[in-house]
Amino acid sequence: MSPATYAYSTVLVEMECGNCGVPFAMSETLYNAFHKDHSRNWFCPNGHQRHFIGETEADKQLRLRKYAEDRAASERARADQAEASLRTTKGHVTRLRKRVAAGECPFCGQHLRDLQRHVNRQHAEEAAAAIAEPEQA
Repeated sequence: MSPATYAYSTVLVEMECGNCGVPFAMSETLYNAFHKDHSRNWFCPNGHQRHFIGETEADKQLRLRKYAEDRAASERARADQAEASLRTTKGHVTRLRKRVAAGECPFCGQHLRDLQRHVNRQHAEEAAAAIAEPEQA
């Protein structure tokens, strides 16, 4: 019986040892595996331990996802703070409206029947300043 003969081909990736400079090659499959996991080591033909450095694609994706999550959380916190500030402002406006509707001076708290006349006589400057303030959106 004669020995079996097989045809085999693979793609090789050329490299050079960064330590001794000897050129060598490894299979593309192995090269891709080392490139995906930078914690794995291999050796050049002269025995120098080698590994890829830097950020892997998976590390980069993880970093970008974490950045996006942190940014989204920051934006949510900012929106929550703005909403709380708006609620507070609405509360102040409502309280002032109720005081004025009950005939109470918004500047000094005195209860008056003719509120408009009181404000124009006693608080003209404050009223003018309050009217001149720009509306906040």
